[in-house]
Amino acid sequence: RKVISHIFGRNKRRTIGVPNFVWIYYCRKHYQRARYRTGEWPFRQCDLAIDTIKNMRAWGGVEDFNLQLRRRETQRSTGNEGQFEEDDSTVQSTGHETGESIATHDADANEEDSSAEAAVKDGRGFNPDEPGESSEPKKRSSRIIPRPVPDWLYSRIGNHKTFSQTLQVLRDLRQHLQ
Repeated sequence: RKVISHIFGRNKRRTIGVPNFVWIYYCRKHYQRARYRTGEWPFRQCDLAIDTIKNMRAWGGVEDFNLQLRRRETQRSTGNEGQFEEDDSTVQSTGHETGESIATHDADANEEDSSAEAAVKDGRGFNPDEPGESSEPKKRSSRIIPRPVPDWLYSRIGNHKTFSQTLQVLRDLRQHLQ
């Protein structure tokens, strides 16, 4: 499993050309141990992102970076949380007729991730089969406290960031998390 490729965007068109030796991999077992059994995961993600960017610099195939917030953070900061964006409401699935339901697993996966994040933040282990956990989509738990994006980070968002600028943002973010 590519441990932190999601940090570099989910757009495969942009990351498909990055060779495998640049990415850091964990097997499923060790990823789950690192992710769900310790509260150190946010710090480890920062360290892994720094190492991956250093690998990209050594490889030489990346010129610069576009730093942006996750879509849900952008929506939260603009007050549009939970609402569809104009583009999202017009997306159609290939082979899907209007009026048919589409089975998705994203809601379940996101809910499981949210529960896992809450468990780690609370210092507990995470077991998706615990009583009280259902497989049907539901609203986020009120235990999960949204963390506002720090003001200093807004000033660093933008296109064409150098390796040094990107690494400094990650170091500052790691320091902010402590």
